Amino acid sequence: MQVAAILRTKICGSEWTPRAPLPNEVVLARDVGVSIGTMRKALELLEDEHLIERRQGRGTYVVETSLETELERFSNVVVGSAKVRAHGVAWTVTTGEASAAESAALNIVPGAAVYRLEAVWSAANGTTARECVTVSAGRFPDLPKQVSEGGQFLFPLYRRLYREAIGKVSEALTCVNADADLATKLNVPHGQALLHVSRIAFNVSGHPVEWSQRTMHMANAEYVVTMG
Repeated sequence: MQVAAILRTKICGSEWTPRAPLPNEVVLARDVGVSIGTMRKALELLEDEHLIERRQGRGTYVVETSLETELERFSNVVVGSAKVRAHGVAWTVTTGEASAAESAALNIVPGAAVYRLEAVWSAANGTTARECVTVSAGRFPDLPKQVSEGGQFLFPLYRRLYREAIGKVSEALTCVNADADLATKLNVPHGQALLHVSRIAFNVSGHPVEWSQRTMHMANAEYVVTMG
């Protein structure tokens, strides 16, 4: 785990890029001062975290984080076998002090500075969603100046600009009925049944870095989870 942490720092710090192969296991083990077996186990941890991939006969490469890779990893909203892709995502940002719920979700001090981001998006199949995201302003300084580079997922932006790679997410699902505000924003009847997804995204060290509240009109989409 200590060796994996060393390598993770190199990856998130862009010392190694997706376009160039990593040094081989022998060289890496020698540079870090561990056995090849230890280095191999460390690389397996990074592969499980989707930070690297091994290409048969070509070497080991850093996984390039993009909207497509994060959509495949972290979205469960599908039509048939295809992930639902949003279009026209435009984020607005406000600054405030963390509420009790926000501080608990992000493990920060109540009243700490946070950025609250909101976007309303739609997809070709008719799915519409309102997304509300909260992050620590201390962890992501100047984020309001950067969100124009974001999309359906902000995870690639976190990694590219702040060296925060998302390792896993935890979601809780409930059903809600559209109030007047949601009915207008999602273009659905008042009282329409909607799916509400509360998601916490954790970095590869296990610290919560984003709390998202997504409310969706699913149209003909499904929420599919594979277990086991």
